[in-house]
This record gives sequence, structure tokens and C-alpha cells, in this order.
Amino acid sequence: MAARLGEDGNRQALANFITTSPWDPAHIRAKLAWRMEEAIGPDAFVFDDTGFLKDGTAADETREQVTRLTAVLDELGRAAEKVRITRKTLLELPGPAPPAPSPSTPELPDGAAYQEIMVVFTQADGPLRARGVCEAMDLDPAPNNINNVRLKLKRLAGRNILAETEPGLFALPRP
Repeated sequence: MAARLGEDGNRQALANFITTSPWDPAHIRAKLAWRMEEAIGPDAFVFDDTGFLKDGTAADETREQVTRLTAVLDELGRAAEKVRITRKTLLELPGPAPPAPSPSTPELPDGAAYQEIMVVFTQADGPLRARGVCEAMDLDPAPNNINNVRLKLKRLAGRNILAETEPGLFALPRP
């Protein structure tokens, strides 16, 4: 059959026909033995059954190996498709928003009192308490004024404009 197919014949189709067709290889072996006996007149025959694609164990092992490798290739193909889909999805996502610029100096709350407090601290030689800030601002050191200034100092410390070095003692933060 291979000779009839010639060089341009489909050898894979022939191999598939031989391995999967329903014929019995015993008849082929017997016919081959009769022809060999007529041609060479041997005293004994030794057949390697792996040469018979239909019946040899090598064909079965090869077929199983092809089946296993085909299954592996199919699984790898599915995994590669998942990777392609994931990559496409990731590329379509918008990039992360740029971080908001952090202000180099925190914003001072509205109010003239805060401006005055900052002037007092820029002119001071060291940390001040609320009473000292009241005196520097020429405010009466009454408890009400001291408490109002203390609240403003705490607010400035919360915004990192001032530093509370110890409870009730405020100073400009060190750079």
C-alpha cells in the first residue's frame, strides 16, 4: 500500500488506517510467512510483533503516549487562553490614580488669631504655653482667653503646624 501511495502519499492516513481498522493481523502474518517460505525457504521464522502496527505493543504505547500528550497540550492551550484573557483585562484597566500631592506646609486655619499665634511662635526663643502666647498677643490672661488659645494651639498641633513637645507646651516643629 505504501508503494502505491508513492512519495506524495499520505503516510499518516495509512498509519491511522492500519492501526485503527478492524482487520486481524494474524491473517497478514500467515500470508507473509507463506510468501517468505516460497522466496527464501527458511528453516524457522522469528517475527517481531512490534513491526506490525496493528498488533504490536509499541503501537499501543505510542497511541497512549499520543493521547496523554494531546491531553496535556489541550490543558496548556486552555491555560494559555486564560493568561491571554487576564492580560487583556489587566491592560484595559485604568492605571492607578497619581497620588495627591502632599502639601509641603500644612494649611493654616482661617482666622486672624491663628496668624497672630504663628507670628508669636516665629519670634519666640523656645516652646510656649497658652498663658505665654496670651501675654505675647497682649490678651488678658483670663481663664477664658487661655482656654481659647489652648484650643487653637491644639488644633495647630493636630495639623502638624505646631508640635506639642510635652503636655501643654508648644513649639514650631523642627525641619
